[in-house]
Amino acid sequence: MKIKTAPAFNQKRFTSILRIASAGALVFAGAAMALVAAKPSAPDATNGGPINGVYIVHMKASPVVSYTGDIHGYNATKPGKGQKIDPLAANTLSYVSYLKGKHDEAVRKVRGGAKIYDYT
Repeated sequence: MKIKTAPAFNQKRFTSILRIASAGALVFAGAAMALVAAKPSAPDATNGGPINGVYIVHMKASPVVSYTGDIHGYNATKPGKGQKIDPLAANTLSYVSYLKGKHDEAVRKVRGGAKIYDYT
């Protein structure tokens, strides 16, 4: 009669299995996090806005660094390839003033919001 014995412990095989299991757990956790991040949470319908009352508003007008001059009366401010924008150039200052005016107009339309900061 032949007696079967347990196979000898193989540390290399155990380490390989442990690495594969760890990698699988990380992939699963990453996928779960991606699913949670991809699903936007619904806003609270009871108050209609964020808890802190701060909104981020993205304006349609181009920022100064990419403005190509499509608004009558305002010359392009986008620098040429390899050039930097001149923040003190007359065209830049004029377009910045235009943008800030549009931002202020949007704030007035929502009646009472305070503009914390604007980017031009």
